[in-house]
Amino acid sequence: MSGTSYQFGRRRGPYSYFFSRYPHVWGWAGWRRTWRRYDVDMALGPEARDAGWLEQLHDRRFVRGFWRTMFDDTHAGRVDTWDYQLVFACQAAGALSVTPEVNLVRNVGFGDGATKTTRRNRFAEMPTAPMPFPLRHPPFVVRHREADEETENAQHLAPVLPVRLLRAWWKVRRRLSGGAGAP
Repeated sequence: MSGTSYQFGRRRGPYSYFFSRYPHVWGWAGWRRTWRRYDVDMALGPEARDAGWLEQLHDRRFVRGFWRTMFDDTHAGRVDTWDYQLVFACQAAGALSVTPEVNLVRNVGFGDGATKTTRRNRFAEMPTAPMPFPLRHPPFVVRHREADEETENAQHLAPVLPVRLLRAWWKVRRRLSGGAGAP
């Protein structure tokens, strides 16, 4: 369950939340069974990679490339983090995360004094909104593919494309969507 939504104001349906394959870690909470699957060393990482797990899980090549790099680097100790291991554990188990329709969390830990997020980016001050009550529950527990693709575009496309190309992509996308989803 997460308090963060990387949909940048785009609503994904009439419900209060949707289900995602990504456990967004800002304002994240989980159950004991999640932590039982968690392995900081990602011992199963190489086996999953060699078995073609990412190819089965992700249709989009740039997403597979992003996660292959992050999981390999995390397993090898080249990345000092805890959250990629959580993503790995949840995805390996086929778990889904409850993600709010509105962003409830603002990460103020960006800047020079930050441990990890020393450079400001579009996630630094995402606007928040209150969660309307009573909650409206989705009738099915099914991953919201379009919401996950939006998250992948926002978070994983940027590291693999030159900045100019990314800006051009956002400009075209903004034009096609009538102004929504711009960085």
